[in-house]
Amino acid sequence: MTAVPPFPEAQIESLARFLGECATGTEISRVLADRRLTDKSGESTKWRRLHWVFTTVQHSDHAANRILDFIQGLLSPARFVGRHDEFERIRADLNARLAFAGLDFGADGQFRPRAAARTLDEAEARVRTIQAKFRGRRIHAEVLKYCSTELMQDNYFHAVFEATKGLA
Repeated sequence: MTAVPPFPEAQIESLARFLGECATGTEISRVLADRRLTDKSGESTKWRRLHWVFTTVQHSDHAANRILDFIQGLLSPARFVGRHDEFERIRADLNARLAFAGLDFGADGQFRPRAAARTLDEAEARVRTIQAKFRGRRIHAEVLKYCSTELMQDNYFHAVFEATKGLA
C-alpha cells in the first residue's frame, strides 16, 4: 500500500477508543508485538495505550500505514470464525471512522481506497446504507466475503461478478 497520509488527532483518538473495546489487553499486546510496535506509554487503559502508540508511530513515519497494519492484525477475519455478525458490526463501525480518511476495511481484512466523507452524516449514511441493504435478506457469508466493497459502491454488476468468481 502506498503511504497513507497521517490521521488527524481526533481520528487517532476515535480509532484508539474503538479498537480498545474490540479486544482484550492481552490480544492488543500480542498484535503490538507481532507488528513490532512498542508500547512505552505507561498507561493501563487499552485505548490510551493504543492512542500513545498510534500517535508515536505516525509522528515518526509521517504516515498512517502502521496504524492500518495494526488494525489488520487485530481485526483479521480468522479471529472471528464463528462470529460473523460480530465481525461485520465491528467492520461497519470501523468503516464509519475511516470514511473521513477515504478508506474502507473489506470483509477480506484488506483496506481499499474510496471517496472520503466530508460530513458525519455522510460517513454514517454509508454504514446505514449497507446495513439496510443486507437487513432481512439471507445473504450467505461467503457471498459478502467476495463482494461487499462492490455492494457498498452500488456496483451490482461487479458484485455479482466477484461473488461468482469467489464461489466458483
